[in-house]
Amino acid sequence: MTAGKPGATLPAWPPVVGADSPDPLVVENAKRAFGGVTAVDNVSLTLMRGQIHGLIGSNGSGKTTLLNLISRFYTLDEGQIAIGSNRLDNQPAHAVARSGIARTFQSPKLMLRETALENVIPAVELRVRCTGPESILRLPRGIRVNRQARDEALEILEALGLHHVLLQQAAALPHGTRRMVELARAIALRPSFVLLDEPAAGLSPVELDLVTEVCQNLARSGVGVLLIEHNVPMVLSIADTVTCLHQGRILFQGTPAEMRADTTVASVFLGIDEPLEASS
Repeated sequence: MTAGKPGATLPAWPPVVGADSPDPLVVENAKRAFGGVTAVDNVSLTLMRGQIHGLIGSNGSGKTTLLNLISRFYTLDEGQIAIGSNRLDNQPAHAVARSGIARTFQSPKLMLRETALENVIPAVELRVRCTGPESILRLPRGIRVNRQARDEALEILEALGLHHVLLQQAAALPHGTRRMVELARAIALRPSFVLLDEPAAGLSPVELDLVTEVCQNLARSGVGVLLIEHNVPMVLSIADTVTCLHQGRILFQGTPAEMRADTTVASVFLGIDEPLEASS
């Protein structure tokens, strides 16, 4: 079973964290080595709010490592990562998340014993909080927050075509559907920036079209989207900027049109000496 056709247009919510700030997410001269292997080597990029930045490259090129550095799952050896004057590279991962950064993973990380709905509700509750006693004792504020969290989670899941799996345990869901639930959870956080690690892997054509629409809608809402994806045509069709990594270093950075006209990427990955457009 895969996610069905979306039941509604995805709400174009504005980001909550830092919504009134124009500051981009800036990675400057990032470097990280593991033993004798330099996984990310002097990489710089700028993720603008309201834009999609595609991050492509072969397996082992450093793409996921870069996301882990931004998320503070890994620490930098050199360089810095910041949103405006707010340095992220010296903060714990939970503080980075509170700065307005959400992400998905290559392998979806869900609470497998909980339902799809129960995996998304906590993301809303992180934004609209009440105290423990207010929730446990069913005080008015606790009731309002619980209802809002459930309603928003339902709206997002239904918009992603997941109305038929709301009450199914995550452990029982197929891989593609788990990806969509994880994407719903990231959207529910209403971040200023979202880091997507191969969101289209293993998806049906319907789901792929929906993920493409979600990325575009997030950007229209003012969210900066950093998109790791092996589906290069998809990336080139929606990205404002593309960075191509090779062996931990930047091989190319520019617009999709510039990449299509450049022979470097095609030469390295396809073994040909002509632009991507000519070879497609």
